[in-house]
Amino acid sequence: MKICSVSVGKDFCEKYSQKIKKYAPKNIELIVLTDRPEYFKFCKTELYEDKIFSYFSKNTFTSKISKKYKTDVLYIDADSFHIVDESIYKNQFETTYFLYDKLWPNFTHSEVNSLPKDLLDYYGINGNLKIENIHEKIFYLPYSQKINNLYKDLLVIKEIWDKETQTSEPKGNAKKYSKYGIGYGEGIPFSLSLIMNGIITKKYQFTKSTII
Repeated sequence: MKICSVSVGKDFCEKYSQKIKKYAPKNIELIVLTDRPEYFKFCKTELYEDKIFSYFSKNTFTSKISKKYKTDVLYIDADSFHIVDESIYKNQFETTYFLYDKLWPNFTHSEVNSLPKDLLDYYGINGNLKIENIHEKIFYLPYSQKINNLYKDLLVIKEIWDKETQTSEPKGNAKKYSKYGIGYGEGIPFSLSLIMNGIITKKYQFTKSTII
């Protein structure tokens, strides 16, 4: 298993790099996607090259790492390492389930026909179904032969979702995230891509019971 994260922007990297260094386990390789690798000399990095920051990059990067190294990947947001229950690093998950910490409170599911037409056309979806709104702060992606196709899908979906969030008016929580980049609400299309690739999801307690 490998751990990965995404950290983009000088201020963000400066603020969270040392917290990552402090809280990340020493016995599992950490790989960070960043435009400021000088802040992450304590771990392996890959260069973030998009001109505009996209939240969706965490999905493509995680699946890329899984595909590249043929291994399970635990993704943790750069500002969330301190809330992870450290005991999970000792676990061998040994599961085919995609594990997520929680769904978005008060917005747990979406109707698939509310998603962009280009996304539905890509998958050839005509009917309707409910999909989970995964809170993508911490999640576990198990490696399998399905990862290659998932990664291919997510590269296409990223373009569609990034364009959608650039051209549509943000609502609710999206207003906050739209200030820092595009591709927000990335757990929704990610959830659909998991379904379409036959990857079953399951809730799992990644965080500490009491967060100080």
